[in-house]
Amino acid sequence: WVIIGAWDARRWESEDYGYKPEKRWIKSFKVHPEYPGDEGPNDIALVYLDEPSNLETVALARDRPKVGTDATMIGWEGDDEILLQGSFDILNPIVCEDQDIDAKLELCSGRLDARQ
Repeated sequence: WVIIGAWDARRWESEDYGYKPEKRWIKSFKVHPEYPGDEGPNDIALVYLDEPSNLETVALARDRPKVGTDATMIGWEGDDEILLQGSFDILNPIVCEDQDIDAKLELCSGRLDARQ
């Protein structure tokens, strides 16, 4: 099963989100055909649910954001159970050359005003 509309998998039933998250059973799923089976490129899948959600859908970007754009990104890191969100600047890929980023598949992002 999956939880829709919650960002903390540990407390989703008791957390006040201003709406009620939903639990749905997975009917089937399709993993990207070029996913190697561990971490790496193409680590994405389509998940088909047993019934539709009643929650609003998330608007996804249709185009690659331009350098200098402020973007909001969400996702999990590793085995985290809490969905993370942050605002980042889209940077010129040259800035990330030493980070082993594939500019065709990934975005170079960060906060130029951040301290390490």
